[in-house]
Amino acid sequence: MTAIWDGTSRGMRKLDVMEWDVLIGAVCKDGHWTLVAMYPKGRAVFIDPFGATAAKIQKCKDSTRAFMRKKMGNLSRWLCATIPHPRQHDLTSCGVIVCKIAELLLRGDQMEFDVTEEGINSIRTQMGSKLVEDSGRLRFNQLYMDLTKTFP
Repeated sequence: MTAIWDGTSRGMRKLDVMEWDVLIGAVCKDGHWTLVAMYPKGRAVFIDPFGATAAKIQKCKDSTRAFMRKKMGNLSRWLCATIPHPRQHDLTSCGVIVCKIAELLLRGDQMEFDVTEEGINSIRTQMGSKLVEDSGRLRFNQLYMDLTKTFP
């Protein structure tokens, strides 16, 4: 998504945007994480954990519209807005907040979670546990696939 934000769309050449209901990704600029969700039928959502400015929403609209025009041709309307969400209170939790908001958007859940120091630490712990749990599953699945190729 950072490539789309920068106007390069590097690595997206083969992507068929209409295969997806939403394209979502994090943008990292100057050490700060934000989130962009593109809904190919005509809109984008921009989330800044500190709060979105009009200039950043316009930048999101311009960059996502340019990307979608490359993929789909002329677009008659393209909108970008932000949605209400918990705000960042420190200088280090933007990445965690972006990941949590992405999860909630994809699930269709309410944008409600604890952004106190304890709440952010709890989300970090949950994220770490999920990564470890899923990495074990991935290793098992790969081992199983390797064994079934060797011993059909």
